[in-house]
Amino acid sequence: MTLRVSGKNMDVGDALRTKAEGHFDGVVKKYFDGGYTGHLTLEPEGFRLLSATDGDTALAITRAERPDLLLLDWNMPGKDGLQVCRALRAEADVRLREVPVVLLTGQTEADHTAAGFAAGVTDYVTKPFKPSHVVARVHAWLLRTRQHEAGR
Repeated sequence: MTLRVSGKNMDVGDALRTKAEGHFDGVVKKYFDGGYTGHLTLEPEGFRLLSATDGDTALAITRAERPDLLLLDWNMPGKDGLQVCRALRAEADVRLREVPVVLLTGQTEADHTAAGFAAGVTDYVTKPFKPSHVVARVHAWLLRTRQHEAGR
């Protein structure tokens, strides 16, 4: 598996060593729209991003690193965004089961939205979207997660 960490392609072992050195990203996202959307909208906000080019890699990274939030596209090679979400919602680890999953997708029909929420996505954002809208959604879900964890 190849991961994209801090703008570099590397294998999983190198990525984990990068994490150990303190350079690993805390938000996993599907590398959509040429990879620029997340970097242009979230990095200026102080978020560190980890990109996965397929659903299997996104799931592996999530299980290994336990990020605070996932941005996933529905259409990915390997497991699609809904399959990744279903797998996470079935995990024994509560942090994986409850990680916010924001689906960023071109699927705009009502039955698509229903399928997304049935799979366990936390939020459903359709393309095209405004970068400020994604940033606001990410901030809102991270705030809710922190408040929920503080109340435990």
